[in-house]
Amino acid sequence: MPRLRLMFPVAVGLTACAASPALADPAACLAMEGKSVAASLIALPTTGARVREAAMRPARPGGAPYCRLLGEIAPVDPSAPMIRFQLNLPDAWNAKVVQIGGGGLNGNVVTGEGRLRDAPPGPTPLDKGYATFGTDSGHQTRGNGVGEGASGGDDPRAFAANAEATANYAWASYKKTHDAALALTKLYYAKAPRRVYYFGGSQGGREAMMSIQRFPDDYDGAVATVPTSSWLGSMLASYHHWQIQRAGGWMEADKVRLVEKSALDACDAQDGAADGVIADYKGCTYAKPLKTLQALRCPDGKEAGGCLSDPQIELVKMTRSSAPYGYAIANGETSYTPYATGAETNGGGFVPNMVSGKKEDMDALRGYGVGNIRTFIVGDPALSGPFDPTAYREKMIAVSKVFDMTDPNLARFKARGGKLIMKSNAADYVVAPMSLWRYFENVEKRLGKAQTAQFARLYVAPYVGHGGSGKSFTTGAALPDKVDLLSELDAWVDQGKAPPDQLVLTAYDRDNKRGASWPMCRYPQYPRYRGTGDAKAAASYACANP
Repeated sequence: MPRLRLMFPVAVGLTACAASPALADPAACLAMEGKSVAASLIALPTTGARVREAAMRPARPGGAPYCRLLGEIAPVDPSAPMIRFQLNLPDAWNAKVVQIGGGGLNGNVVTGEGRLRDAPPGPTPLDKGYATFGTDSGHQTRGNGVGEGASGGDDPRAFAANAEATANYAWASYKKTHDAALALTKLYYAKAPRRVYYFGGSQGGREAMMSIQRFPDDYDGAVATVPTSSWLGSMLASYHHWQIQRAGGWMEADKVRLVEKSALDACDAQDGAADGVIADYKGCTYAKPLKTLQALRCPDGKEAGGCLSDPQIELVKMTRSSAPYGYAIANGETSYTPYATGAETNGGGFVPNMVSGKKEDMDALRGYGVGNIRTFIVGDPALSGPFDPTAYREKMIAVSKVFDMTDPNLARFKARGGKLIMKSNAADYVVAPMSLWRYFENVEKRLGKAQTAQFARLYVAPYVGHGGSGKSFTTGAALPDKVDLLSELDAWVDQGKAPPDQLVLTAYDRDNKRGASWPMCRYPQYPRYRGTGDAKAAASYACANP
């Protein structure tokens, strides 16, 4: 294969022709340093992009060497930050690329070099020959602004003072990065990719949803796990939970255990096994656990040990209730859905997202939802009192149109042959699982169930939290949580092989040894224990209706 020579035009153009790089040729990679992408090749307004650094990286076990490009996309407003990105071009390219989403408020470049969210141990997409890329979404901070103190001293929302930077974070940077990365990919390999995918979770899942809703012609497929697609609603709910926590709803660890036990008392056995896990996530209605919750009420509803005060019960009830806006925001949404029932003691879930880990911390800035309401809606970084969405109607609607990715009309994406796999974690206390269930149902209403099934799947992992992990309340055993969704997507797009109704989640220990497994069923089904067989084997379960 001929060597890439230093004969490219300064700016990448539509007619740029170059020989494919020689295998593991460092000179071919280094020749990319300083290359630029003309603004005309990026569909949204920029002043062009350039490669700041190019370096050949050695192969990892099971992979091949790859050319790592660090680049930046210049804004139109000179006061706006650059959009920084990383593009990895493997030596043994499979002619496919994966754009990988970020998390929280972003601010750090997604490298695209590691394993994907929820993926089992084994080769990464880069190892498998995919070109991968990601971005910082157009601003640079330490930390992503999600957890308390996560910003490392920086204000993770400082970029919000700039309109272009805000638009970049909300939606525009992902399209700009897509266009720049694909132009550079075409330049390096002398051909365009055959398939383009988006893979993201949480904020990255919202990015994936944004991409197929706003730019359906750009992607052959997408995986969106626990996406914050109803972004504004999750922020509003978070603010409300923070308020009632500060008004007496905070509870210590032993009371959080009481809450989870009350949910299990109501619903544990109805999935075929009393195992400290609620698998029937839809069948556990809020009426059932509400009765067991009320039985925990302290005398006169006042704070005492071994029971729940009225404010504490009210907080739990609030997490299991809708958060109304008082009017319709983008795509006709009028409320944010309830959160989960059960798994309250899972790490990174109910604590710290509903209550702070320590009582003395509850008045601090609760990184994500509270800070975003303060910044993007109210414009007051010190706001601590009640928030009435009806007083900010116009602002709420405007922000929703920019941040929320709830448009159910995916007809254009379907028509171009696009495929979508979504994953919801039923014990998610960051993104309400019902918000994704409702979105999927809205797609089915818009396009029809049969038409939707031709290109979209929604799977639900029971009793695991936002990060994808969970445990049995009674045994403490980790639940199966790993699944290779990119391979399922690629087989669907490339071979027409639709994912089965039942995928398998598998647990791995610290040595990457396979452990327990059980089904991850298509919504609205759940894994029901057959009554016999090894409870740690997927074959002992069947997907059942709630």
